[in-house]
Amino acid sequence: MKKQSTLLVGPWIGEFGWELFCWQGYIRKLSQEYDRTIVIGRINNKILYEDFCDEYIEFDPDGWDTDGWRCLNCENKENYKDKIPHDTYISGKFDIGYLSENKTKFFTQQLFYRYTSSILKTGYDIIFHCRNKKTGNDRNWDISQWRQLYTLLPKTLKIACIGNKEAFVIDGTDDLRDIKLDALVSIMNNSKLIVGPSSGPMHLASLCGLKHLVWSDNSNFERYINHWNPFYTEVIFYNQENWNPNPQSIYSLIENYTDLIFGYSKHKYTNKNDTIVKNYDNITYENNYQFSHSLNKFYTQVEELKLLDKRYIIYGTGTIGKIIYSLMEKQIVACVDISDKDNHPSNLNNLSFDNIIISVFGREIGIIKYLTEELKIDKDKIITFNM
Repeated sequence: MKKQSTLLVGPWIGEFGWELFCWQGYIRKLSQEYDRTIVIGRINNKILYEDFCDEYIEFDPDGWDTDGWRCLNCENKENYKDKIPHDTYISGKFDIGYLSENKTKFFTQQLFYRYTSSILKTGYDIIFHCRNKKTGNDRNWDISQWRQLYTLLPKTLKIACIGNKEAFVIDGTDDLRDIKLDALVSIMNNSKLIVGPSSGPMHLASLCGLKHLVWSDNSNFERYINHWNPFYTEVIFYNQENWNPNPQSIYSLIENYTDLIFGYSKHKYTNKNDTIVKNYDNITYENNYQFSHSLNKFYTQVEELKLLDKRYIIYGTGTIGKIIYSLMEKQIVACVDISDKDNHPSNLNNLSFDNIIISVFGREIGIIKYLTEELKIDKDKIITFNM
């Protein structure tokens, strides 16, 4: 009888956002190469892994002073690996977030899963994450600012506060701090909007399909719009006042870009490649000419592809992929995306096609490497755009 191969990973004790986008997706994909996967992680985080892991071992590091993959002054026992039979062990001291040599791994070796839970029927118009974390405390809003925002909102709205016990809770809202993660996922599935500074719960909203209004400096723009948003969840990213926006600014965004105040959205917010501009006097229109030039060039290249009697696969289901599909629908065999389990690129060898069109701009090198080295696709079949 063949011995079953076992993958043992963890414990992960670092930041929750990093766990979501620099750890669990990598482990999920790696688990496909093993018969069994055992995950060691924080208490209550089993829902992040239960779609693929065979056993989840809870571990309490006794602390939340997290930074990246680390937890300062926390316990991180790794002697589990000596007690549990396994073939491969991956430590929770794992960083694929920023190191340049790990970028290909970050973009091509993760598989994400849209989280759902039906254990609760409760949902809210707005969820507040009133961050009050010691690490990076300059990113926290003062509780008075949260109170001001709450005061500005109509009293007819149903509002809750989430986070751990150190987070603020606002009088008049439902206190959901420290609820179990599967319950939080369920509430996010049933709610309309989450509001707060960049944080782990805001990243979880992306994987739960919950629209989020998030503020930060511009360093997080690509993270929310692209890199950490595999399912293209609608997001309003506000960076005009960095980490300390006026509550009136946040209320105005809710008023103008959601249907929660008037029953309709005054403005259409473009999820991809857009940011909210507060002061129109600061707009520089020179970039518009370059955009027009690039758009015309892109359109011309698509039209040239249409003239060929070929069947195409579109790699990437974001905005660019949708535009390509709309322009040449009759020649498209399928659309694949690494974040879509039902239409995953690993199924390409089961499809009949002439060429693959990469619609994910800026990530072409990593995707080509993935297609040619892992999926053994002929490089001559891959089409990219020259913008």
